[in-house]
Amino acid sequence: MTMPEPFQALAHSLGRLATSAPDQIKYLEALGVTDLVDELVLEFDDLYRPRASLVEEASPEAAAACRELDRMLSNDQLGWTFADLESPQWQGIRATAAAAHSALADVPARGSLC
Repeated sequence: MTMPEPFQALAHSLGRLATSAPDQIKYLEALGVTDLVDELVLEFDDLYRPRASLVEEASPEAAAACRELDRMLSNDQLGWTFADLESPQWQGIRATAAAAHSALADVPARGSLC
Protein backbone atom coordinates (compact mmCIF):
# COMPACT_ATOMS: atom_id res chain seq x y z
CA MET A 1 0.00 0.00 0.00
CA THR A 2 1.32 3.42 -0.92
CA MET A 3 1.04 6.17 1.67
CA PRO A 4 -0.44 9.47 0.49
CA GLU A 5 2.32 11.95 -0.39
CA PRO A 6 1.35 14.58 2.21
CA PHE A 7 2.07 12.02 4.93
CA GLN A 8 5.33 10.52 3.68
CA ALA A 9 7.71 13.03 5.29
CA LEU A 10 5.67 12.99 8.51
CA ALA A 11 5.88 9.19 8.55
CA HIS A 12 9.67 9.40 8.18
CA SER A 13 9.83 11.84 11.08
CA LEU A 14 7.64 9.56 13.22
CA GLY A 15 9.89 6.66 12.29
CA ARG A 16 12.94 8.55 13.50
CA LEU A 17 11.17 9.40 16.77
CA ALA A 18 10.19 5.73 17.17
CA THR A 19 13.61 4.25 16.51
CA SER A 20 16.05 3.22 19.24
CA ALA A 21 18.11 5.77 21.13
CA PRO A 22 21.39 4.60 19.49
CA ASP A 23 19.81 4.95 16.03
CA GLN A 24 18.47 8.40 16.93
CA ILE A 25 21.96 9.44 18.02
CA LYS A 26 23.48 8.12 14.77
CA TYR A 27 20.91 10.11 12.78
CA LEU A 28 21.58 13.30 14.75
CA GLU A 29 25.35 12.89 14.49
CA ALA A 30 25.00 12.45 10.71
CA LEU A 31 23.20 15.81 10.69
CA GLY A 32 26.14 17.31 12.58
CA VAL A 33 24.16 17.75 15.80
CA THR A 34 26.15 17.32 18.99
CA ASP A 35 24.40 16.07 22.15
CA LEU A 36 21.13 17.88 21.53
CA VAL A 37 18.02 16.03 20.41
CA ASP A 38 15.74 18.94 19.60
CA GLU A 39 16.22 18.42 15.86
CA LEU A 40 14.06 15.28 16.09
CA VAL A 41 11.31 17.35 17.71
CA LEU A 42 11.64 20.26 15.31
CA GLU A 43 11.28 17.95 12.32
CA PHE A 44 8.09 16.45 13.75
CA ASP A 45 6.69 19.87 14.63
CA ASP A 46 7.42 21.29 11.18
CA LEU A 47 5.75 18.34 9.47
CA TYR A 48 2.82 17.62 11.78
CA ARG A 49 1.34 21.04 12.52
CA PRO A 50 0.65 22.06 8.88
CA ARG A 51 -0.87 18.61 8.22
CA ALA A 52 -2.81 18.15 11.48
CA SER A 53 -6.23 18.58 9.87
CA LEU A 54 -5.33 16.20 7.02
CA VAL A 55 -4.12 13.62 9.53
CA GLU A 56 -7.36 14.00 11.51
CA GLU A 57 -9.44 13.52 8.37
CA ALA A 58 -7.47 10.51 7.18
CA SER A 59 -6.97 8.72 10.49
CA PRO A 60 -8.41 9.81 13.83
CA GLU A 61 -6.19 7.17 15.47
CA ALA A 62 -3.02 8.66 13.94
CA ALA A 63 -4.22 12.15 14.83
CA ALA A 64 -4.79 11.18 18.47
CA ALA A 65 -1.32 9.64 18.69
CA CYS A 66 0.26 12.71 17.05
CA ARG A 67 -1.54 15.03 19.47
CA GLU A 68 -0.31 12.94 22.40
CA LEU A 69 3.20 12.94 20.97
CA ASP A 70 3.05 16.72 20.57
CA ARG A 71 1.97 17.02 24.21
CA MET A 72 4.78 14.72 25.38
CA LEU A 73 7.39 16.65 23.41
CA SER A 74 6.20 19.91 24.98
CA ASN A 75 6.86 18.67 28.54
CA ASP A 76 9.06 21.14 30.43
CA GLN A 77 10.67 18.21 32.29
CA LEU A 78 11.83 16.46 29.11
CA GLY A 79 15.61 16.12 28.78
CA TRP A 80 17.30 17.14 25.55
CA THR A 81 20.74 15.46 25.60
CA PHE A 82 21.77 12.19 23.98
CA ALA A 83 21.87 10.54 27.43
CA ASP A 84 18.27 11.62 28.02
CA LEU A 85 17.15 9.50 25.06
CA GLU A 86 17.41 6.49 27.41
CA SER A 87 14.96 8.03 29.92
CA PRO A 88 11.46 6.69 30.56
CA GLN A 89 10.03 9.88 29.00
CA TRP A 90 11.83 9.24 25.72
CA GLN A 91 10.87 5.55 25.83
CA GLY A 92 7.24 6.71 26.04
CA ILE A 93 7.81 9.12 23.17
CA ARG A 94 9.21 6.29 21.05
CA ALA A 95 6.18 4.10 21.82
CA THR A 96 3.73 6.89 20.98
CA ALA A 97 5.62 7.76 17.79
CA ALA A 98 5.52 4.09 16.78
CA ALA A 99 1.75 4.01 17.35
CA ALA A 100 1.29 7.17 15.27
CA HIS A 101 3.54 5.79 12.54
CA SER A 102 1.63 2.51 12.43
CA ALA A 103 -1.74 4.25 12.27
CA LEU A 104 -0.51 6.61 9.54
CA ALA A 105 0.89 3.70 7.54
CA ASP A 106 -2.63 2.23 7.43
CA VAL A 107 -3.99 5.28 5.59
CA PRO A 108 -4.68 4.23 1.98
CA ALA A 109 -3.58 6.41 -0.90
CA ARG A 110 -6.64 8.32 -2.10
CA GLY A 111 -6.86 10.97 -4.73
CA SER A 112 -8.45 13.44 -2.31
CA LEU A 113 -5.40 13.39 -0.03
CA CYS A 114 -2.66 13.31 -2.64
